[in-house]
Amino acid sequence: MEQFAQSEFFFYHIAPNLTLIKFVFFFGIFGLVGVVAQSVRIGLEAEEAEEMEVSRGNE
Repeated sequence: MEQFAQSEFFFYHIAPNLTLIKFVFFFGIFGLVGVVAQSVRIGLEAEEAEEMEVSRGNE
């Protein structure tokens, strides 16, 4: 890793864009968190709908 960090490619292409790379990385992490939150919400809503359906069947 240290050898890569000292390479000419890193110095000219990666280092000037570190802010952009960090932004894209964190944007991706927040996107994944959003997908997980959406999945949990959908799962909870489906579970709640299933419980209401079962309780209506008992009436």
